[in-house]
Formats: sequence, C-alpha cells, structure tokens
Amino acid sequence: MRLAHHEKDRLRRSEQYYLPAAAAYQERGLDRGAVGRQVVDWQHTLEQRCASVGFGEMNVTSDGRQFFFEVQVFLHDLDPAVVQGEWYVDAITGDDTVRREMAHVRRLAGESGGAIYRASVSAACFATDYTVRVIPYHAGVAVPLEVDLILWQR
Repeated sequence: MRLAHHEKDRLRRSEQYYLPAAAAYQERGLDRGAVGRQVVDWQHTLEQRCASVGFGEMNVTSDGRQFFFEVQVFLHDLDPAVVQGEWYVDAITGDDTVRREMAHVRRLAGESGGAIYRASVSAACFATDYTVRVIPYHAGVAVPLEVDLILWQR
C-alpha cells in the first residue's frame, strides 16, 4: 500500500514533532511538575537576557574538504549552558537543511561574557552559504516550536 504524499507528511510530522511533544509533556508533569517549572524558569531567563546577546569576530579557514569556523558570541550574563551555537545552511537543491552544533571551546576574558564557539563543516557549499546562529537549549524542549528566540549572525 502506497501512502499519498500528504499522508507521508502527516506521518513524518507525527514522528518528528507530536510524539516527542507528548513525551515531553508527560515528563514535565512528573514530580509535581518540577521539570515543567524548570522549563518555564529557563524560558523567562532567555526572554529577559537574550536581547543582550551578540556576535563578535568570525574566522573561517579551509583545508579544501572542510571549513573551520570560529566565532565570538557575547552572552553577557547569560549562562552558556542555556544556549547552543549552530552553523546552519538552507537546503538549496532540495537536499536537507544542514545544522551543525558548534562546540563552546572557551570563555573570553572580560566583562562581556564572551565565548568562543567552533565547528567544522563540509566544503560542499560555499563558506558564505553558512550562517551562525545562537539558539536556546534545554533538554526536552523543541526549538523553535516552543521557544523561537533565535539570534542569527546575518
């Protein structure tokens, strides 16, 4: 039996979004909603402090097969554990979108709350096709479905 295109999309959405959301909802209700309260506190922290997050210098090098990106992110008083750096490239030729988590490698000295994030990605695209972004991070939270505070470098 072949599924119609819209049925395949519905099934994919169910597996990708609805089932994980239902599991997260159940987990957040455990222990009198302790996890749920943690998520709400995390969201409030992000809403209060994300406006001060910004980008600094970015360096890109290549060995011909990969690009090596290093970027300064100024978090100010935001804990690096509540966000994640990512390299992102949109699907251009019908391929899947590429998202690559950046490693938080070190903090910068000073009061800016600066941090260095680093990643390597395939050189199959041009370096200018990639965009750095900072996204919220909390285990069990679907970003951007639940929290859409995404800071793009461009």
